[in-house]
Amino acid sequence: MADMKTHLHQLTIAAAALQEESFGASRSHHLLASISKDESRLFSQLLRVQRVRLSGDVNPIRNVTASKKSKLTPHETYLAILRTVRTMRHNKIDLPIFLEGLSWGNEECINDGDIKNERTSLLHGEELPCILRTWHTPPRTGAGTKRLAGAKSVMEVFAIETTTVGLMKLKAPVWDSLSRCLTTATPTQKDREKVILTIISVLCYRLSHHFNLLPKILAAYMKFCGLSAQGFDILHALGLIMSRKWACDVVDRARQQQMNGALDSIMAMNKYALQAIKGVERRRSSASLALTVWRSTWDVDDVVRATFLDTMTLLGEQLKRIILEDTSLFADREELLSYLWTKLGGNIVTANRPAAPYQLPTPSNAPLSASSSSLQPPSSFLGLQSISPDRY
Repeated sequence: MADMKTHLHQLTIAAAALQEESFGASRSHHLLASISKDESRLFSQLLRVQRVRLSGDVNPIRNVTASKKSKLTPHETYLAILRTVRTMRHNKIDLPIFLEGLSWGNEECINDGDIKNERTSLLHGEELPCILRTWHTPPRTGAGTKRLAGAKSVMEVFAIETTTVGLMKLKAPVWDSLSRCLTTATPTQKDREKVILTIISVLCYRLSHHFNLLPKILAAYMKFCGLSAQGFDILHALGLIMSRKWACDVVDRARQQQMNGALDSIMAMNKYALQAIKGVERRRSSASLALTVWRSTWDVDDVVRATFLDTMTLLGEQLKRIILEDTSLFADREELLSYLWTKLGGNIVTANRPAAPYQLPTPSNAPLSASSSSLQPPSSFLGLQSISPDRY
């Protein structure tokens, strides 16, 4: 807590120094040297904001406000504010309700163009810092010797909360505290970073499974490893992985996407074949074809035969592509599992075995078991391998 107060004090000094236009480079380097690297980045951002303010960049919104202020005398400003206050009183609202509605109060206030323009002019105007400083420290009045409290307590609580959140993100207290708890006097072979990552992943998963990708990656890994349903239920109850249903849905979607491209090509080729055959039949049955002296050399049987061969050739190519893609996906999956197994600290000797090159099944080496018969390509595909593309 004392360190937190010290950091807040140093950042307060740095912010106060930024308000002086004579703030030089030597003083900035001195202040940056007195704070940590993480806090120096916050100080550097404040310094860049101050340099932009001193550079005098043109802001159209500020120019409009300055033009309106230049045309008003103090008495005219007073009368305008008085009329505005009376109008609010007539509409049965006060200043807190007005400011709350102006500051994204409801859906209609957010989308209204006039309110949006006034909100932008307030938030981007150069009067806003002066307004906040006046709310924090109101000026003394002649009515009494005691200064008004203003909104000092509320603004200081808000400033401490905002600064504390930034420092907490920079310091990473959860990781630091877990690291100190897992630090032992004697060196061990346990990697505490993996343990800390697992603990934080479980905590994030308890809030929502969208907060962390580690349970999703581990669920896919366990699915490809063949983990049983009971094992999935236990690890899912501990918050380490996703449910078994989620893993099965992911694998099914991946397989479905793999088949969609091949099915689309096959259906398109079938449609082309039917249209070609129907076109030749219509031309043959037309009266103009019967009156021609020279008949076309392309008969319906020839077109059907050529179209059938083209269709079966394309079908064989698509089936071959599906098999090769499945082999490639299997190799990528093995590589991913090997990488995850290595990260988890397991033995990678068996996981990194190179995949055997794919060989198309032939009658000599085709499996004969009933369980593997579904992996054999159709006989028409084996017959099409011997057909030369030059024939069509």
